[in-house]
Amino acid sequence: MEVSCATSFDERFDPNNVINEDPKNFWVTTGLYPQEVLITFNKARVVNNVRFLTQGAKKVVIEGCKTTNASEFKKVGESKELTGKSGGFQNESITLTDA
Repeated sequence: MEVSCATSFDERFDPNNVINEDPKNFWVTTGLYPQEVLITFNKARVVNNVRFLTQGAKKVVIEGCKTTNASEFKKVGESKELTGKSGGFQNESITLTDA
């Protein structure tokens, strides 16, 4: 599993941190919406659930793709409108449907 594309990059907060489970490693974006990150797998995988820890996010949408050239994406999960205290963490999980 690797991050193959991200809409925001800061070498101090690498986009690959989105797949790192250590909360001390994170991806920082520009704050403009929407932000996107593309995660690729080395072989076909079934993903049933995505867990994320965010700060200041409004909503998270998960799209899946079954093609090898990443050309046909379909929404497979979406969070509710996220709320949180100013500066607080949003710890959420999304159960995915079949892509």
